This record gives sequence, structure tokens and C-alpha cells, in this order.
Amino acid sequence: MILAIGTTLVVSTQAFAVTMKELQGAWAIEGSDCANTFKKTGGKVTFKNPGSEVTSGVIVTGNKIVSPDLSCTAISIKPEKDRLSAKMTCADALLIQTMSMSFKITGADTFERFDPSYPTMAFTYRRCKL
Repeated sequence: MILAIGTTLVVSTQAFAVTMKELQGAWAIEGSDCANTFKKTGGKVTFKNPGSEVTSGVIVTGNKIVSPDLSCTAISIKPEKDRLSAKMTCADALLIQTMSMSFKITGADTFERFDPSYPTMAFTYRRCKL
């Protein structure tokens, strides 16, 4: 799930606020069902099964990216060839760590996530409209 969170950030440092604004909301990994991953209660989107390790989604609120078991805050974003690299501070129930992820926006409601250790392997996420 750590890898899922890191990919939700987009664009250069100068456009950071605009990009994060565009990414607000819930995102599910391609092949996952939004309705099985998220629920909306009182106008707020949350995870249907918080704490589940099988939930394949993230929620972006401000500069925070949250999965059911991990919360990250974006601290920097920089361009790298056709992708962007995001540095984040993330915390789970036991520890806090800094991590990097690469990502590429592929459409208004889709992006691809890349782990810097495996730059040719991509995971596609799509925006859930709840």
C-alpha cells in the first residue's frame, strides 16, 4: 500500500497547488471497483474497509495522500524526463519514513505510478466519482 500512496502527486513544484487541487478526491487502482473501495457519508469520502490491506485506493485531501494503513504528506515534487518525482513523508501505525515515487498524468482522470526501483513497471489509477 505504501507504493499506492506515493503516486498521487503531480506536476512541478511551481504548479504544486494547482495540481493537488486537480487531484483531490478518491482514486482506485485500475481493475478495482470504486464502490467496493470507497463510501461517501455526509459529503465526505472514506474507505469502505479502513485498515484493510487489500484496499487498492488512495484519497487526496490538500497535500495529504491517505490509504487505509498509511498517511503521506508531499514535501517536494520535481520533473524527471516524462515523469515527475515526489518526495513524501509517510507514517503508519509504527514508523515514519521519507519515500520517493514517480508518476505520470495520462488523462484528466487517470495517472500512472512508478516505483523508482522498478521504473518500467507502471500501475494505473483512475478517479472515482462518488
